[in-house]
Amino acid sequence: MSNQIVKAETVYFNGNSLITVQKAGKSYVAMKPIVEGMGLQWARQSQKIQDTKRYTHMYIPLQTAGGSQEMLCLPLNKLNGWLFSVNPDKVKPEVKNAVTQYQDECFQVLFDYWSHGIVENPRVTSNTSTSLIEAFREAKALAYEFGLEGNQQLLSANSYIRSTKGVDLMEKMGVTHLLNDDQMEQLSPTEIGDRFDGVGPRKINQALLNLNLQAFWHSEKTVDGKVKKIIHWSPTEIGKPHSVLLDTGKNHSDGAPVQQLKWKESVIPLLEKLEL
Repeated sequence: MSNQIVKAETVYFNGNSLITVQKAGKSYVAMKPIVEGMGLQWARQSQKIQDTKRYTHMYIPLQTAGGSQEMLCLPLNKLNGWLFSVNPDKVKPEVKNAVTQYQDECFQVLFDYWSHGIVENPRVTSNTSTSLIEAFREAKALAYEFGLEGNQQLLSANSYIRSTKGVDLMEKMGVTHLLNDDQMEQLSPTEIGDRFDGVGPRKINQALLNLNLQAFWHSEKTVDGKVKKIIHWSPTEIGKPHSVLLDTGKNHSDGAPVQQLKWKESVIPLLEKLEL
């Protein structure tokens, strides 16, 4: 298996995002979003996929919005075989309809995407990122006309997109709830790591870097005759809404104030998508 990271493409289907990729001239599909989107148990299905040699599965390092992730993938032409291996009569009643719907529609959706470069969903006029953003902005403006502001305006707009486009934008962004800024706890990388069963601050900083939420630069400081390299972190434009720079009351050797970068609780759902 090559360790070369491959850029993933996303196909929106039935309110879920399916991750697809081209590797060595062959089309592959990441299986976890499909399995979980159908309401099936990932652990059981992933084991079945790996145990079935004819599926010719492959782990592919994919570059996604959440950073680099190694994902279990099936060749596109083997997806039908796996889908038909799922018996709708042997799954939980609450997911039976989802399984049947995927079996009936997913084949055509993926075929249209790879053959024609576009997917026409009969329930959705357009599911492209641009159209969703425009529709969300229009929904926010409409919510404002109804007198809604702040979080209520965002929640109302998200509800409208979910009901008309079949896409829950908050869920796709990993946002489980909204907090006012004054309610959000400010966390250091160490404190964030404590919420992930003791993950170290270096790994948290790297994850924030992979998500393009922060950047860094180096300076040098001489201590006892030795030059020490110091890492300085700063939020990116994407990271600014989730972060705060605090003055420590100390100054650098050039007189510039020493600041500490901390993170709001809104960053936790984003990191959870990386499965730290």
